[in-house]
Amino acid sequence: MFDSEAAVRDAVLFRIVVIGEAAKAVVQCDPKLAAVLSDVEWSALARMRDRITHQYWAVDEQIVWDTAVEDIPDVRSVLAGALARLS
Repeated sequence: MFDSEAAVRDAVLFRIVVIGEAAKAVVQCDPKLAAVLSDVEWSALARMRDRITHQYWAVDEQIVWDTAVEDIPDVRSVLAGALARLS
């Protein structure tokens, strides 16, 4: 579906760009928080955002899809746990 549906592909790419931008903001605003949440690969998220945004012609769609289905759920879980601890 990811390869054949442009809308799905664009939506996944956009969400990864947003996540990467948020990762950059976290590190910039509060480096201590990024260190506390060391399970999240902040720099990898930011680099992926940069690759999609600035080198879109060189994006490997399989890497994007693998990130979306394998890595992003782990990031979400870590962040959800952190939010629960803060509440």
